[in-house]
Amino acid sequence: MSLIKSDSLLSRLRTSTIGQSLLILEECTSTNDIAAQMANSGAPHGFTVFAEKQTKGRGRRGRTWFSPEGGIWGSVVLRPPRSFEPLEGIQLIGALAVVQAITLLHGIKTSVRWPNDVMFNNRKVAGALVEARFKGNLLEYAILGLGVNVNFPSSLLTGFAGNVTTISDAIGHSIDRTELASYILYELEHIYETLCAGSFSEVLQSLRQNDCSQGRKLAIEFEKEVISGVFHDYLTLTVVQIIDDHGMRRDIEASSAVSVAYRDA
Repeated sequence: MSLIKSDSLLSRLRTSTIGQSLLILEECTSTNDIAAQMANSGAPHGFTVFAEKQTKGRGRRGRTWFSPEGGIWGSVVLRPPRSFEPLEGIQLIGALAVVQAITLLHGIKTSVRWPNDVMFNNRKVAGALVEARFKGNLLEYAILGLGVNVNFPSSLLTGFAGNVTTISDAIGHSIDRTELASYILYELEHIYETLCAGSFSEVLQSLRQNDCSQGRKLAIEFEKEVISGVFHDYLTLTVVQIIDDHGMRRDIEASSAVSVAYRDA
């Protein structure tokens, strides 16, 4: 299926703000780069950019994200109110929005894997990234980047770290990317507005219900140490708890983790 078309996507949106201001490109370095440029020029909350392919797509901490034609590569400008706290949690709600959209549309069970992945049968199909700009201690805006492997063969991903796949390979046929993009933006807006209303517990409950991290063995690399253990629970959208190999409960800030490796992946 060809590039997502702005008029087609706008006609399917059920959002109030997210995606209502929209830019769609054939190619760019990274949609996060474009979104940040637009945000610096005054783009409103909810401004969204998609690209057919990215030449320098990235994941957490600058890691390469392969972004050929056939995926959903997009970024959303978010301008949270001052009362909004869970900045690092934005990538989790991005992953959760993708999971809920895929489930609603196609009935396949995908799951969130902390800190920012979407998994199908223990294989990654999508990821989320948050980048932000501050003025002093005040958050000016956040950019939520989403990368979803949709309509291309997973064989193109050979050589990339971890087990990866695409939605089309998972379900056996290509899908309407425009429709999926519209559902993702709708789910994202609903979750984001729920958080802004202060209903953190509701979002945490949904996250736990759609998570595949709990009970799994992992190793978390920090700047000066590596902690191994079992993922226990989400305490907040930015802090999780693991039981380390010595049986100690450890509370982990997502922003402090350099890398996360699941030992049963």
